[in-house]
Amino acid sequence: MEKMTKAAPAFPNGPLRFVGDKKRIINIIMLVLAFLFGMLIRKHFIWFVSRDWTIWFEPWMNEIAAKGAASLAEDFYDYAPSYMYLLLIAAKFGSHSMIAMKLISVFFDVVVAIAAGLILYEARKSETLAAIGCSIVFLTPTVISNSAMWGQCDAIYTSFLLLTVLFFIKR
Repeated sequence: MEKMTKAAPAFPNGPLRFVGDKKRIINIIMLVLAFLFGMLIRKHFIWFVSRDWTIWFEPWMNEIAAKGAASLAEDFYDYAPSYMYLLLIAAKFGSHSMIAMKLISVFFDVVVAIAAGLILYEARKSETLAAIGCSIVFLTPTVISNSAMWGQCDAIYTSFLLLTVLFFIKR
């Protein structure tokens, strides 16, 4: 009995490979799709009212909205003053201050993802690996839930840590 082998499909110019500008375009498309998908997921979760919001953040925002920057002289919060300055801005949005607070963290999600991608690029000199790493970080469920659902600010200090690593690598 004769063995049947399956031949690979032939392309006019040889095997299908993405190089140069085509590869860069694919990387850009991947990044755009990852960021659009990540933002759509975040948009869905941003309206979630967590216990952290009702127990801690909402009273803080009410205090800040009522007294402005002078409220930060009081002892009603346990976060770094730099984050509280950002909450001063978010408190200006009144009834939408929860969304504004979460959007601050979502902004830093973007910074974390880009910094992670740049670190990968500096370490391996591969745009594809950098794009994949950036996309994975931005789409990680814990990153999404931490900022968009719970309104936590972990991405803020993480972004500065990653940027520090990036600058040490580039040095």
